[in-house]
Order: sequence, then structure tokens, then C-alpha cells
Amino acid sequence: MSPARLAALVVLASVLSANAAAQTALQWTGAVSTAWNVAGNWNPAQVPTAADDVTVPGFPTVTVFPSVGGLTVSCHDLVVFGGGSINVDGATIIEVNGDALLGGALNSTALPALAVLRLVGTEDALMVSTAPQDAALEIAKTAGVATMGDNFFNGALTSTNSTVVVASNVTASFGDNGAFVGGSFSSASATGFLDIPGSLTFTGTTVNGAANILCGVDFTADANFAPTAGEVVLGGFFPHSLNVAGSFFDLTLSRAGLTTVNAGAVAGDLTIGAASGGLSIAAGVTFAVGGDVTMAGGSLTSGDAAAILDIAGAFTMTGGTIGGAFSAECGGAWSSTAGFQPTSGTVVFDGGAFQTVSAAGSFANLEAAGVDVRSGPLTITGDLVVSAGRFTVLASQTVVVQGGATFSGGEPFSANATALLDVAGGVVVSSAAPWTFARIDAAGGWTATAAATVAGGTIRLDGVGPQAI
Repeated sequence: MSPARLAALVVLASVLSANAAAQTALQWTGAVSTAWNVAGNWNPAQVPTAADDVTVPGFPTVTVFPSVGGLTVSCHDLVVFGGGSINVDGATIIEVNGDALLGGALNSTALPALAVLRLVGTEDALMVSTAPQDAALEIAKTAGVATMGDNFFNGALTSTNSTVVVASNVTASFGDNGAFVGGSFSSASATGFLDIPGSLTFTGTTVNGAANILCGVDFTADANFAPTAGEVVLGGFFPHSLNVAGSFFDLTLSRAGLTTVNAGAVAGDLTIGAASGGLSIAAGVTFAVGGDVTMAGGSLTSGDAAAILDIAGAFTMTGGTIGGAFSAECGGAWSSTAGFQPTSGTVVFDGGAFQTVSAAGSFANLEAAGVDVRSGPLTITGDLVVSAGRFTVLASQTVVVQGGATFSGGEPFSANATALLDVAGGVVVSSAAPWTFARIDAAGGWTATAAATVAGGTIRLDGVGPQAI
């Protein structure tokens, strides 16, 4: 479809009016009855076929509108002007081989039963509805591109082996679940959204460009789902389940339902919104985020300590709570509020450049495995492990470790003499890296191998009972 034709059709759909003149092969008149399959109801007088363009004018151009209850009917282009309608029921199927431009409505005479509008054929087609439709949309094109503009379908969306594109500056909205089997799906730009309030599945559907999707319940996709741009937003008030063998680009949790990750990854950024119910990572699952994680509300939990949130970028928490089991790997800066209070699990800092850590709450366990982890005031209710690189306590700051501290690689470092590492348990040192630390308090004893070298600073053993050295 050429850009000029697409633009013209979008304009046409947006200005459909009751008094517009039809310029199509067959125009509904209703001169005889409401029956679609009566030739006398059309001008010229013939029953539409799959090769005919069909127009249904609006009121008051016509006052009697077609009924297709219980029928399967076909046409090429279908245009229903504003103020016009087609009466349908749950057994109605309308097959459209070209464009479907619905300024008027498909009205069900047997609600909650809905009709089916089915896009078929081999040519490029545009689907636009500016009025709510009592129908589900099925896309079953064997060739060509089905481009969706603004749509308001009260039923489900199904696409089978079709190429589907959501146009720019539109929202294609549906009232039920969505299912894609085969074919491909994409958004023309960041301003075109597919809105599915129910569950959405992608099976064998290529998604490798931009994809902007709103989903209200569960999201399931195989490895073919790997958009390179766009955003998936999980909204609605029901719990969500993510089962994605591929990856999202950006993922946002925006509403009250708790999202459970059983499988999946995010190539870009993860946002947990202020109104979100939060995120739960199922037991044993690693949920990788290639960008940053921002948390403004809800909860963030793991099914067990083996479940990991693997963040390549930064973690920024401005609201919500993190408690219970929680394990993460972080490659960027870390900032968390007093709501960060996990009781088990480990946060590992493994960035390739220096990382700053600022936490008003407390870590259950912390491991420094990056180039340089720089910490302000910090509380670790369990253990500290430095396995690589440098763990730096910034000037005038205290890091409190309520368990033990193990230095198996790398080194501790303090910015100046006012920095303190206060360890309630024992300190075990096996790293050969030279230390430059102002002061370490150890209440549980001190163990060091022959390779350990303290280049400067004070080690104070301040336990209340005997301490082994």
C-alpha cells in the first residue's frame, strides 16, 4: 500500500459522515427489506460478491439497514458511514477481501454473542473502525499487509499466517483476548499501539521490529518474539503471567495486577510503575534486563533465592517494597529506598566500570564482583563478599555488615580516614591484592592467608568475647 493511499484512507475513515456520497460499486438502499442477500436492496441491483466494493450509507441517506444474522457474506472493500450500521448476531461472518472502513457499527441483535469480521485475500488492506463494533476481528490473509488504524472491537483478535502492522498515531483496541499464529506483527512507529485487555499469545509469529502493545492479563510468546524497539505495557487489575521464550524491548508494569515471570527477558528497560502490583520472579528463573530498572511502586519478590533479576544497567527505586527472598545482579548504579528490606538472597554488583551504591534500606547479602563498587552508608543484614575488583567505602560513610565479610579476590578500599567497615561477624581474607583501608572493625575474629597484604589502615577487633586471629 502506497503512503499516499494509506493517508487518504485514514483521512476518509476519520471523516465518515452520515451524508457523504458513496463512490463504490454497490451501495445499500434497503428499498425492499433488511436482507443483505436480496438484489433489490442494492444499487445496482445485485447481491455483493467477494469482488464487489460495498458501501452502507448513514442515516438519513437511508433509514433501513442490512441484517446478516446467521449468514456468511463476502465483499471486496467494505465502507459503513457514520450513522449507518449492519445488524449481526453470533453466527454472522463478514469476509472482506480489501479495506474495511467502519464509521458506523456492526450491531449485534443477540448480545453477548458477537459476529466475526474476517480480513481475507491477497492484497494490502486497511482496517479502521471509528465506532464500537459488536464483533471479533480475524485476519487470515494469504498475502499482502493488513494495516490497522484506530479500531474499537468488542471481541477478540485472531491473526493466522498474516502480516499485521499497527499504523502510527493510532490504538487498535479489542475487548477480549488476542492470538497470533504464524505471520508477523509490528508497529509502524512508537505511536501505534495494539490494546488487548485479556491475554495475548504469539506462536510462530515473527516480531523483530517495533512492537507497542498494551496487555491486560497473561502474555505468552515463543522465541520468534524479539522486537528491537517499542514497549509492552502490562495493565489491568488482574494478575499477569509472563511466559516468553524470546524477549521484550522495553517492558512497563502500570496497573494493580501482580506480574509473575515464568520465562522472559527485556532487551531494553524495565519500569515498575507507581500504581503497579509489582513483579514476582518464579523460583529458579533468571529474568535478564539489558538496560535499566526503575521501580516507583508495587512489590518486587523472588520465588526463592535462586531466582535472579539480572540488570545490565542501573537500578533506581523511588517507591514500593522489596522483601522476602530477593537476588539480583547489577551492572550499573544502585539506589533504593527504606522499602528495600529483603530477608534472603544476594545482590551481586558485577559492572565493568565503577558503580555507586546508595540504599536507605538493607541488603540481605551483598557481593562485590565488579571493577569498583563505591558505597555510601549501607547496612547488610547477612554477609559481604568481595570476589573481584575493589569495594570502596566513601569518605565519612559507614558500611555495617551484621554477618561476616569474606575477601576472596579484589580489595577493600576507603576514600579517607573517616570511612568505616563495621563487621559484626568474622573477617576472612584470602585475596592477595594489597589493602588500603582506614579502619575495619571485626567483632567475630580475623582469618587471613599468607598471601594477604594490608598496605595501611587499622583493623580493630571489638567483639565482647574471645576472638581468634
